[in-house]
Amino acid sequence: MTIRRAPTRTASNSNLLPLSGFRDPLSVPNMVAWYDTSDTSFMATSNAGTGAVTSGSTVGYLADKSGNGWHLTQGTANNRPTWNGSINGLTVLSFDGSNDVLASSASWPLTGDPAWSIFAVHTRAATTSGFPLSWGVRGTGNVSINDENVGRWIYSNSGYFATVPSNATNTAQLVSGVKPAGRGQYMTPYRNGSHTVLGYQGLTTSAVSVAAGVFSVGFAVSGPSYHNGLLAEVLVYSRALTDAEHRNVCLWLGDRWGITIT
Repeated sequence: MTIRRAPTRTASNSNLLPLSGFRDPLSVPNMVAWYDTSDTSFMATSNAGTGAVTSGSTVGYLADKSGNGWHLTQGTANNRPTWNGSINGLTVLSFDGSNDVLASSASWPLTGDPAWSIFAVHTRAATTSGFPLSWGVRGTGNVSINDENVGRWIYSNSGYFATVPSNATNTAQLVSGVKPAGRGQYMTPYRNGSHTVLGYQGLTTSAVSVAAGVFSVGFAVSGPSYHNGLLAEVLVYSRALTDAEHRNVCLWLGDRWGITIT
């Protein structure tokens, strides 16, 4: 399977005030991984990276578009998501809420208490729809997006550190978060570009460490819980993006997936 660099894209959202040199998410420094489930050139039906993906195919391989090699795979055919969902006219992966998951074969590099920023575009099929993504080890520290009723972000098993209001079922939302280094459970959460903290907050500076573990989409080690809905795109950076950088990435994703960024 040939992996190519993502094409340059200029967002057409009229509210976009781009950073100098901003073209697409790759132009923002310190990207760790980029997963785009609408691009079949970065997917395959087998976990070995072979087999063309067409409508209705199950997917056993999702390549990392960042060029860093954090590819996700699934060796068990029955546990593979299906390429048959649609968001803004683009076909994306559908997860069944039962056993579908794609995961890295090696431990994720963001462990301990580092800085990071994360973006995920997804829908949920029901009020309780599981976890679109996760990394770390349950019981000793993990990070995940939780779409159970209120769309919580979770950092470690010590508790929630922010809540993001959920969208309606079968409606695309962009959930993002920015975390500085050395801030334990602290993170600034956003839904569709707006900063929001509700319910359980847990915004502390206690030392909370994320243990080494695989990165997965469609499943969380805290629970465990499988995602029931669509997953379109995921971006991870090893840095707390500036407000301007975060805004530009949100606008780019909103333009692409038909999400109004507020």
